[in-house]
Amino acid sequence: MTENKGIAIVGVSLRFPGAESLADLWRQLVDEQCVISDLPAARRDSDESFSASDGEASRIRGGFLADADAFDASFFGISPREAMYMDPQQRFALELAWKSVEDAGYQAAALQGSRTGVFMGVANTDYTELLEKQADVSDACVPTGTSSAIIANRISYWFDFHGPSLTVDTACASSLVAVHQAVRALERGDCDHALAGGVNLCWSGRRFAALRRNGMLSDNGLCRAFDASADGYVRAEGGAVIMLKPLATALADGDAIHAVIKGIGTNHGGRTNSLTITNPQAHADLICSVYAEAGVAASSISYIETHGPGTPLGDPIEIHGLKTAFSRLTEREEGGTAKPSSCGLGSVKTNLGHLESAAGIAGMLKVIAAMEHRTLPATLHFDRLNPLIKLDDSPFYIVERTQPWEPGRGTDGEPLPLRAGVSSFGFGGTNAHVLLEAYEPRSGSGEPETSAPVDEAADVLRLVPLSAKDGEQLRLMARNLLNDLRGPEGAGLVPAGQDRAGPGVLRDIAYTLQVGREAMAHRAVFLAADRTDLMARLDAFVHDRQAPDIWQGVVGQDQRLSLLAGDEDATAMFRSWIEKRKLAKVAELWTLGCDIDWNLLYADEAPRRLHLPAYPFQRRKHWIPGSSAGSERPLRSRDATAASGERPEPRPSGPVMSTAVTNGTALQPPAAVVSASKRGFTAEKPRGVQLLSLAEADGDREKDEVRDISRLASRGIPVATPTRQRTRKAAPDRGGRAELERQLVQSLAEVLYMEPNEVGVDQKFIDVGLDSVIAVEWIRAVNDRFGAALSTSHVYDFPSVRALAGELTGVYDPSTGTAVAPQAVLLPAEEAVRDVSVRHPASDTASLEAELTESLAEALYMAKADVAVDSKFVDIGLDSIIAVEWMNTVNTRYGTSLPVAAVYEHSTIREFAVHLAQRGTGQKSSDAQTSDFDVDDVLRQVQSGHLDLEQAERMLQL
Repeated sequence: MTENKGIAIVGVSLRFPGAESLADLWRQLVDEQCVISDLPAARRDSDESFSASDGEASRIRGGFLADADAFDASFFGISPREAMYMDPQQRFALELAWKSVEDAGYQAAALQGSRTGVFMGVANTDYTELLEKQADVSDACVPTGTSSAIIANRISYWFDFHGPSLTVDTACASSLVAVHQAVRALERGDCDHALAGGVNLCWSGRRFAALRRNGMLSDNGLCRAFDASADGYVRAEGGAVIMLKPLATALADGDAIHAVIKGIGTNHGGRTNSLTITNPQAHADLICSVYAEAGVAASSISYIETHGPGTPLGDPIEIHGLKTAFSRLTEREEGGTAKPSSCGLGSVKTNLGHLESAAGIAGMLKVIAAMEHRTLPATLHFDRLNPLIKLDDSPFYIVERTQPWEPGRGTDGEPLPLRAGVSSFGFGGTNAHVLLEAYEPRSGSGEPETSAPVDEAADVLRLVPLSAKDGEQLRLMARNLLNDLRGPEGAGLVPAGQDRAGPGVLRDIAYTLQVGREAMAHRAVFLAADRTDLMARLDAFVHDRQAPDIWQGVVGQDQRLSLLAGDEDATAMFRSWIEKRKLAKVAELWTLGCDIDWNLLYADEAPRRLHLPAYPFQRRKHWIPGSSAGSERPLRSRDATAASGERPEPRPSGPVMSTAVTNGTALQPPAAVVSASKRGFTAEKPRGVQLLSLAEADGDREKDEVRDISRLASRGIPVATPTRQRTRKAAPDRGGRAELERQLVQSLAEVLYMEPNEVGVDQKFIDVGLDSVIAVEWIRAVNDRFGAALSTSHVYDFPSVRALAGELTGVYDPSTGTAVAPQAVLLPAEEAVRDVSVRHPASDTASLEAELTESLAEALYMAKADVAVDSKFVDIGLDSIIAVEWMNTVNTRYGTSLPVAAVYEHSTIREFAVHLAQRGTGQKSSDAQTSDFDVDDVLRQVQSGHLDLEQAERMLQL
C-alpha cells in the first residue's frame, strides 16, 4: 500500500457515559476511570418491567447516559410530537452526525447535495417495545419514528446527502461493519465522503432480564476482560460517528486527520457448536486477509483493541484466534518469529461497559485517542489471567498499566507509525476487524503542506467568530472554546500535534471557525493578536464583562445593512475592507448578518483546519406521551443548559445555509429571525379540542375586508368586482376570521404536541415541524370538521394558518387565480363600496413596488427594509414553495391570474411590478412570450424535485 492510500478519519463525535468529546474520553482512560454504575432512578420510571417483583432493577449495573431522553428538536426543525415518537437512537445519531462534520472543520452547507454516504450500526429496538406498551402506536409518526432504517436515512435527508444511506444490524459488530461498508463505498467511488458509526440505548427492563437468564451478564457488575474472575459482560449506552474521506483527498483538502484506516474486513464464522460462539478460525482468517490486503506486517502492529467483553469463554476464544492469525502472518515474514510482549491487548469495555451495536466504534475511538497521545491506557479490573488464556509463544501481553506506546520497527530498525487492530464480534457470528495507523506527515513524501509558517509575534490580528441559535448557546460556545484553549490539566493530556499554543494556531483557529461553522443568528466576533489575547476576550464575554475588540449582534435586529443590500458599490467597498484587513469593519458587518468570503483574508497564507469544540445542543426531554416518565422537566447537562426566553426558529429541513460566495464578498440582506418560545413542551396529548364550523367564524372578516376596500377607495386606488365567482362555503356568521385562525392554531398545536402560543398564524408550517405524514392527519381533521375538501398539498400552497384560513373562507379560487368577493356587509360608511373586493394594480409602479415589497417581506418573514426592489428573488430566499404562496397573495390582491413562473421571468420587484401593472391594464410586457413561463424550465424543476406534479400542473394552466 502506498503512503497516500487509505481512508482518513477527519471528523469524530461521541457521547459515552461521562464523556462527550474525545478529550473527555481520554481523561477517563488516562485516569483509569470506570463509569459503570447502578441503574439510575429515572430509568426505573421509563419501563415498569424494571420494577418487577424479582428485583431485577436492584441488580442492574451498566454504563448509562445522562439525559438520553433529551433532544434539541427545534434545532433540527422537528416538532415535539414527532420527537416523542422518534426512537432516541434516531435523535442521538442526528446530533452526532452534526458534531462529526463540525469536528472535521466543515460547514454542513458545504456538503449539501454532495455524494456523502451514511452508514449507521444499530441493534436495539427498546423504544419500540415501550411505545407498544405505553402509547398510541397508531400515531402517524410511529412508522418513521421506530424504523431502524430511518436512523441513517434521516441524517441523509436532513443534511441533503446524496450518497448511499443504510443502517446495519449485525448485533455487537454493527458499528464496525458500518465502517466497513463506508470504506468500501469510498474505495468503489460510490461516495466522496462518508459518515459511519453506531448508537446504542438501553430502555427495556425485559432485555436486561432475558440476557441475565441467558447467563450473559456479569453478576458483579464489572467487566473483567481476560481476568480469571470474569463472569459476563456489562451493558452500556453511547454512540459515535466518524467522518471519512480518501486519504489523498483529505491531504489535498488540507484536512485535520485523526488517524488512517489502512485495512478493514468482515466475515462470518459459519456453523459452529453454537450460534452465539465465535469461530476462532474465521477470526484468524479475517485478520490475515485484512493485513495482507493492506500490505502490513504483523510485527508492525503494537496494539490490539480486542472485543474483550469479559466473558469466561469468549475472551479465551478471541485470544486463540489472534494467536493463530499472528502465527500465520509472522511465518511469512523475514525471520519467522514473533517478538515476545511486543503487542499489547486491551478492552475499553473495562472502562465504559459493552456498548453493543456501538462497541466497535468505541474501540476505534479509544485507539485514536491513544495514538494522538502516544500512550496505551490500562485495562481495568485485571488481577490474574484467565487460566484458559495462554500468551506464551506469542507477541501479546495484557496492558495492565498506563504506559507509553512504543511503535513497532521495520526491518531496518527504524520506528514505524503506530499501528493497531480493533476487533468486534456479533453474537450471531459476524466478525469485523479494522487496521488503524497514526497519521504522521512525512517530509519528502509528496504530501501537500497543510500549514504555511507564520510569525504570531508579528502582531497579526485575527477575527475569531462564533454563532449560535440563541444567546445562551453562544455564551456556552465561548466557554467551551476557552476551556479548549486553556487545555486539560495534567501531563499527557494534550494530543501530539494539537498544541493550542504553537505557532500559527491562532490563525488556524480563526480560519476553522470562519469557514467550518454555520453562521447562525446570534453572533459574536473577537479580534485578537495571539492565543492569550483571545482567551482574555473569551473570558470577558463568558462572564459578561466589558472588553475591547468584541462585537456582538443578532441578525435582523439592526437594519443598517439593508440600506446597502444589492448595491454593487457597497459590495466592492466591503471586498476592499477585507483585502485591506480593515478587520473592525468586517467584524461589525458579520455580526449584522453580512456573508463574508473569509478566504480573502488568507491570500498569502495556507491555513489548516483544526479539531475544535462542536455545537452545544440544548437538552429538552421528549418522551412517550402519557407515560409516567413523560412529564416535562428542565434538563441540565454538560452539553448545554436549559434555555429560557425567546429562541430563533431554525431552518426546518436542513442546516442554516450561507449564500455561496465565489468572487469576493456578496452582500446579502440579513435573514429574519423568527422567534418562538421553546420550552420542550412534552405533556400528554391534549384531548377534546373543539373546532367551530365555518358558519360560526367569518362575520368579522367580511367587515374587515369591506373596511379595507373602503380604505383603498379613499386613497384613489381603483377597485372592481371579479368577473367570475365560485360557490362559497358556508360563511361564518360570528367569531370572525381571527376566531377561525385561533381554532386552526389550536388544532395544529394539538397534532404537533405543542402549545398554541408556539404556533404563529404567519409561521410557515414546515417551520413548526409539520411534515407530510402529520399533514395528512391534520388536513383530514380539518376537512371532517368544516366539510371542506382540502388536499394535503394545500399546506404547501397555503403554508401558514393565516393563508389556509383564507382558503377555507373562500377568499381565493385556485382554479382561476382570482379573488372572490365577500358577501356584502353593510355599514353606514361603507355602502359606496359594496360588492367589490379586488383592486387593479396601481399604474404608479413606485406605489406598486412598495406594496409588492411589503407582501414579499411578509411571505419571507423579513423586514420590509431588507427586500430591495432590484434584488433577485432567488437571492433573498424566494424558493418555489414560498413563490406559490406569494403569487396566490398577489393574484388575490389584484385579481390577476399570474403563474408562479412569472417570478423567474421577472426576477426582481422592479421588473415584476412593471409586468403586473401591464397585466392589470391589459397590456403585455415588451419581453413577454406567448406564455408567461418556460415549459422546459417547469419540467426541469419537476425532474430536480423542486416542484411537485400538482404545482407544475397549476403553473401550466393558463
